[in-house]
Amino acid sequence: MGHSKLGASSAYRWINCPGSVALIEKSPAESSSPHATEGTQAHDLAEIILLNKAWCKADYPEDMEDAVMVYVDYIRNNLTSDTKLQIETEFDLSFIYAGMFGTNDACLISPHKKHLEIIDYKHGSGLAVEVKENTQLLYYALGAVAQLCDKQYSLVDGGITLTIVQPRAYHPEGAIRSWHIDLPYLLAWGEQLKEYALATVQESAPVQLGDWCRFCTAKAICPAMRAKSMEVAKSAFDDDMHLVLPKPQSLSGQEIETVLDHASMIGKWVTAVKKYALDVSGTGATIPGYKLVQKLSDRQWGDAQETAKDLLLEGFTEEQIFTPKSIKSPAQLEKAGVKKDLVNRYCERLNAGISLVPVSDRRAEIEGSKLIITKDN
Repeated sequence: MGHSKLGASSAYRWINCPGSVALIEKSPAESSSPHATEGTQAHDLAEIILLNKAWCKADYPEDMEDAVMVYVDYIRNNLTSDTKLQIETEFDLSFIYAGMFGTNDACLISPHKKHLEIIDYKHGSGLAVEVKENTQLLYYALGAVAQLCDKQYSLVDGGITLTIVQPRAYHPEGAIRSWHIDLPYLLAWGEQLKEYALATVQESAPVQLGDWCRFCTAKAICPAMRAKSMEVAKSAFDDDMHLVLPKPQSLSGQEIETVLDHASMIGKWVTAVKKYALDVSGTGATIPGYKLVQKLSDRQWGDAQETAKDLLLEGFTEEQIFTPKSIKSPAQLEKAGVKKDLVNRYCERLNAGISLVPVSDRRAEIEGSKLIITKDN
């Protein structure tokens, strides 16, 4: 069926930024990222294992099985004779608003305990996802109560548990974290969800910046993103429409802090603008001052073995032709199955220099004198 414009996985974005829905419809469709493709592959593997189907280890990355089995084992450990398991279930929320639906990874229904658990597997290793007030899981829970329980609310008198399994990202609460709610809370949130959905179709639906912008595909044409990027960079256009940026030395300490706080957002916006320009140019549109050209590629051997054979006949030595063998990196050896404690026995960390990070970073601060930067420094 594809994806809903008001789907579960994007709910956090469109709830907080109603105007993003219309902006995304105006943006070129984006191809799937390598991270998204890997996540889909991990979900497929989890489903195969849970259904006890045959699979081949060679078809999946070496470390994928270990991560997926954390999710699979959690489900298996919570299955009882009284529990019903639903895998990859599409929940229809059109009773909230037309066109709303989403597919949940797994849910456990216990008629005896009158309890429902919604489980979502996250394969990502970069951003740890919070379970409390997680809009995606609440969305699925609404669909499950309506669809699987047929709105027989007494079937969930024992409460509802929302669970995220994310084995590859650090979180202080661990790889598996849950949040418990009752039915009145869920139904009240459902009423709010209806208002959020209605807000997305308003003619002047507002756009709001926040961490929900991270995966938004409309960054390149978002007026709020552009305005904030210009404001943070304290940029302006001169009479000839040249972009003028201030010198870093002219910024106050507070202004530097603001730029650093938003540097990631600005970088993502610039990247999104570049990609958008390339996409629309490929459809025949023209960007003033720019043109499409063929990328330069590195040279490569047509037939490496034949090339090496001919060069040896020409009198060149093996040392001149071939690259010497080298040991894999520590990370590569761990992926190949070498235990981490054995790898660490032979590793050392060289001084890689210093980094400037937010004070919330877990690493210890380097001791030394501190200077507060002001306009006069």
